[in-house]
Amino acid sequence: MADSGVFTNIFTLIDDSIINVVIGKAGTLISVLEPLLLSSFSVYLLFLFLSYWNSSIEESIVDFVKRCIAWILILSFSLNIGYYNEYIVPMVMNFGDFLSQKFSGSNTTIDGSLDDMATIVLNGIQETLKEANGISATVLAIIIILLIAISSIIFLIISAGYILLAKVFAGILVVVGPIFIAMALFPATRQYFSAWVNQVVNYALLTFFLNVLMAIFIEFMVGAFGTGYIDLTRGLNIAIGAGIFFVVLLRLPELSSSLAGGLSANGFTQATRSLLNASKAVKGFKSGGKSGGYIGKA
Repeated sequence: MADSGVFTNIFTLIDDSIINVVIGKAGTLISVLEPLLLSSFSVYLLFLFLSYWNSSIEESIVDFVKRCIAWILILSFSLNIGYYNEYIVPMVMNFGDFLSQKFSGSNTTIDGSLDDMATIVLNGIQETLKEANGISATVLAIIIILLIAISSIIFLIISAGYILLAKVFAGILVVVGPIFIAMALFPATRQYFSAWVNQVVNYALLTFFLNVLMAIFIEFMVGAFGTGYIDLTRGLNIAIGAGIFFVVLLRLPELSSSLAGGLSANGFTQATRSLLNASKAVKGFKSGGKSGGYIGKA
């Protein structure tokens, strides 16, 4: 039995690297943010007290108490590096894995699911090579293995890329988190805090949806591989099935984005289309200019 732990090892190193960078940079950012935030907050309090001047005492007291509770929470998590590292960092970095583990009912992570799928593919390839007797059977086995390997590797690499994207972007959100949490203090900038929360939920949902898709795909692969030699029909079924799941995989970022109200992870495709449309417009303008020149000469 082949056992693959490649993805677990890779993503463990990536997680450690992200955490090491996040802890240091977030603390530095908080130290830079603190004087600016406190001075801005002092000015905001001054205008707030002036607004209470013409209000009734009862309404002003109730409103001020509510605001004080919110201010304490916001300042505690945005300016206190201890609270931030203890509560905010694990929540942002591990929320997707937490949802995935609750879904699977075990401590299996998304990178562990990738290793499970790679193990299933490797075991099937080994069994096929082992039971191939003769030149013709060996050649057919190699063709089947190539079909399975290419389709499975493409799916694994794209899945790993999406997972890496979600982890790195979550780390970036953690680094800039103190700024956006502090923006919740002021009504004019509160929308930026909401946008930050939307992004956190977006990449957590992307990780969760990837885990759900991997669980379905692993179940499909277990049934498709079965035991023993993989003939051409089963090999084609596996390759076509992997292609179908690959199409679903490409739509997951759009699903998580639409639910969380965040930016889609495949936004570079839209950017490419915009550039192509712009280039076509420029070409059309040039051709129109040339035709106009001929008309002028006429």
